[in-house]
Amino acid sequence: MANLKFSVQDLKNRVMQAVNQFLNEKPSLIELRAHEQAISHRVASYLENLFCIGDGLKADCEYDRHTQFDKVFDFDPNEYEKEEYDEYKRCDCKGCGKIQRKESIPEKLFRPDVVMHSRGDDYCNLIAIEIKKDKLCLFDAVKLKALTKSRNNDGQYEYQLGVFLYFPKGKPEYVWF
Repeated sequence: MANLKFSVQDLKNRVMQAVNQFLNEKPSLIELRAHEQAISHRVASYLENLFCIGDGLKADCEYDRHTQFDKVFDFDPNEYEKEEYDEYKRCDCKGCGKIQRKESIPEKLFRPDVVMHSRGDDYCNLIAIEIKKDKLCLFDAVKLKALTKSRNNDGQYEYQLGVFLYFPKGKPEYVWF
């Protein structure tokens, strides 16, 4: 399989188009206050339809594999500036608590909410998405930084685009990585 490359702007446009299609469903899962996994699944299905499946690209939810291994990352609090913590103080998940206390998290297993990729290899890691219904999450942002870090910078996964997607007041907000 060829190593497919897309511009970052093209990937952003496809993500926003998939989210818009998702939001146009009636009734909307956002309006129904559905769980984030239901939201992730629908966004993934619309996203997958925006790519040529003949190229071997798949959208997977909660995908925990990296080739034949688990997806893992190490969180070293010394790699992050204090300012990066400030906007995420609203989240109260366990991961955010550890990060806000600047505790190291060695070899943490993780599952991105949605990935658009070539399954089983690293030929085409395109998009990694973390989704919350209504707030930012530092732990998810740290995962996205790990997923989009280049191999030249000690990264393992090298997704071309990371997206933190949330829906305050029912409207989509994006943080790009």
